[in-house]
Amino acid sequence: MQLADKLFYYQYVSYLFIPACYLLLSGLLQSALLLFMENNVIVKKSMAKKNQPQWEKNYPSTTSELVPFYSNKIIPFRYDGADLNFFLSQALFSSFEIDPGSRLLLKTIAQNIKIDHYTTLLDIGCGIGTLGLCLKKRHPHLQLHSRDRDALALAFTLHNARHNKTELASLDPELGLDNLATPFDLIISNLPAKAGPLVLENLICGISQKLSSEGTAAIVIVKTLVNMAEECIKKAGGEILFSEGSKEHHVFHYRGTESKTQADFLEQAQRTQKSMKHTPFQYNFNGFYGLQEFDTLHYKSMLALGLFSRTAPRKKLAIWNPGAGHFSSAIAKKYPLNDIALGSRDLLSLKAAEHNLKQNIKENAETLIHTHHEPSFFHWQVECQSLVIFPEEESGIKAEPWVLEKAYDILPQGGQLAIIAKSVNLYRILEAKNGWEIIQDKKSRGFRGIMAIKS
Repeated sequence: MQLADKLFYYQYVSYLFIPACYLLLSGLLQSALLLFMENNVIVKKSMAKKNQPQWEKNYPSTTSELVPFYSNKIIPFRYDGADLNFFLSQALFSSFEIDPGSRLLLKTIAQNIKIDHYTTLLDIGCGIGTLGLCLKKRHPHLQLHSRDRDALALAFTLHNARHNKTELASLDPELGLDNLATPFDLIISNLPAKAGPLVLENLICGISQKLSSEGTAAIVIVKTLVNMAEECIKKAGGEILFSEGSKEHHVFHYRGTESKTQADFLEQAQRTQKSMKHTPFQYNFNGFYGLQEFDTLHYKSMLALGLFSRTAPRKKLAIWNPGAGHFSSAIAKKYPLNDIALGSRDLLSLKAAEHNLKQNIKENAETLIHTHHEPSFFHWQVECQSLVIFPEEESGIKAEPWVLEKAYDILPQGGQLAIIAKSVNLYRILEAKNGWEIIQDKKSRGFRGIMAIKS
């Protein structure tokens, strides 16, 4: 091939090859760009989806769901020929078996008290319902009245009553003997050792005053308080009908005759009175037997106050588990509020926190404060703009995954949330934090507190 022909050939090929390469490269670049844009849209959609709460209504919002959720076992129990089954909970007293004190009291009642001619039965501090339900099952004619300060305990008593096909004449959230007028033929109680000396003394004496003319009181108490209990019965002009002890507990059956005006439970339970200061907060405070922080602040309260030291709560504030009321009192004293809602299982906590709040609110305390006695946080129906949660921390109760879900249902858009708990528990709570923007995060001595905004 001559030189001229070769040049023509190469020129012809280059004219064809270069445009072809251009078209090929353009196509590849366009495909890559489209793929990138498509993937970017998918990523954005995925991120948007991830930032939206994807919860289902899994938390136990009804009483029928509550007991199975909180129950760790069901045990059979036979009392004086009657067969029963009890749902137990690690969140309540006697969580793995019927406790020895209750067993001793039931045994002595079966052996020493003639119940056939009795009509009314009162169970004080009923717990899961063991004492009253055993006697009601064995003696169906009895009218059983049960009371407790713990709303979860009352829910278990009701569930156990239905499960064992026994009827309750009444089931009351009350403290000790408060608001009790009707005399009873038989009053029973497994007295709490931590209630405080004045509370126990008034309970033991007061029970005898609530008996009918031929009625009997039957109580069980820890061994270390035997002398105190015996002195109280005698002080009330009582007659000890029967007494029996074991290694750890002691039972008294007695009657009493002395009649005197009883102070209410909260007044009896008061333990300390002082002025508290935790910069920049200062407030008045009364401590109570049966509640923590009677004279000093716990790390949880310090963390909670730290979150709000420079950030004010919204005008409508709700607090779950206020304890004796340190946090609520300090906040109410420093910041102007239009509404304060307190929620808890524990009636003593609610009454103590309300009492302390009223000391620190100058005006309209009666209309500002609202208390809600609920068996769990998941039952609480409340309207608020700021929500502060001190979660329950019983071992074996895995409620953490649903705390944020319930809080999300309570608060409006932009609502303010604070949670204060053990660090490990709060870590589990925050595993499902979609829908929240965390703006504060504090830690102290194994505890942690966060503040978040509902996005």
